[in-house]
Order: sequence, then structure tokens, then C-alpha cells
Amino acid sequence: MRDGKPGRPDRRIELRLRFFSVYLFILFSIFFSCEKGKEGVPSSVSGDIPDEEVIGFSVTETTSGRKEWILRAKWAGVYNDKGITLSKSVAIEFFDETGKKYSDLTSREGILEHGSSNMRAKGDVVVITDEGTKLETDELVWLNGPGKIVSDGFVKITRKKDIITGIGFESYPDLKQFEIKKDIKGELIGEKALEKK
Repeated sequence: MRDGKPGRPDRRIELRLRFFSVYLFILFSIFFSCEKGKEGVPSSVSGDIPDEEVIGFSVTETTSGRKEWILRAKWAGVYNDKGITLSKSVAIEFFDETGKKYSDLTSREGILEHGSSNMRAKGDVVVITDEGTKLETDELVWLNGPGKIVSDGFVKITRKKDIITGIGFESYPDLKQFEIKKDIKGELIGEKALEKK
């Protein structure tokens, strides 16, 4: 309203409102489509159709011809634009300097980064070493550079007759030495535990 008389709204204000609405839409679209986890590996993949689908997927990481690890999956979808491969029913074998396998990792799914070869494992994640030490968690990240597995969530570690739980975890896949960040709890299982009851 101008000078007390009804009139058309100022077109400049209308254009500004439209521009602001479009800006907010683009901003939120970018935020949700680019969601990534703490370690930089995407925590999820949108409903986009993969560029390539592979049944019986396998990839091997080597250093100077020496085998470091092998990732196998029942199914994998390759997303070239995102630079990732989503895999289902994942199994990873880790090898030492002599080529001997020393640890296995399994999970319901994994997201592998093409450039770094970092991977986020999700769902019923289990790591078992050749010595029998077992790690269980819902999600962890394999950092290919330092060769470590890390998690921000709850973890359970079973080593012989001991069970250790806590929040936050960092270790090499051999699980010989590991760090639990907080809420550490432990219990003794087996024959000695039965004797104390």
C-alpha cells in the first residue's frame, strides 16, 4: 500500500523473496547430499543409481607388489561422480609382510573411497584375528594410510577369557594393542568366573 492507496506489491521485494527461497533450497540440498562421517568417508549413499553394478566384487590393495588386503563382496555399486563404491555382504582379509593372513573383517555393507581406499564398514561389524581376538561393533572406519581401524561408537572386544567394552576405539587390525576412548568396562569369563559365583 502506498500513500494510503492499495497497489501492487513492490516487484523488487517479490524477486528478493524468490531468490532467497531458491538459495535456501540449494543450500539444504548440498548439505544433505554431501553428508560425510568424521573420518571423511561417506556415512551413507543416496538413492542414486550406480554407474556400474558388480556381482562377486573383489579388490586387492598392494604396496610394492606386496598384498596388503583383499576386499570381497556379494554385490557392489560403483558411483564414479561420488568417487565411492558401495558394497554388500563385505569380507576383508588383512595380510602381514610375509603374505600371511592375520585378520578378517566382515560387515553387512561397506563404502570404499576410490582415492584414499579408506572404507566405512557398517552393520554387524566383526574383526577376528588369527590369535582368536574378536572385535564387535556397529560401525568402524578402515584408514588405509596409517593402516588402522577406528570407531566412535560402542565396541566389544573378546580376548581369551576377557571381555572389554567401551566407547571409541583405535587399533591395527591385528588387535594386539588397542585404545578404547571412554566408558571402559571389563569382565572375566570362563572357568574362573564360574568359580566366583
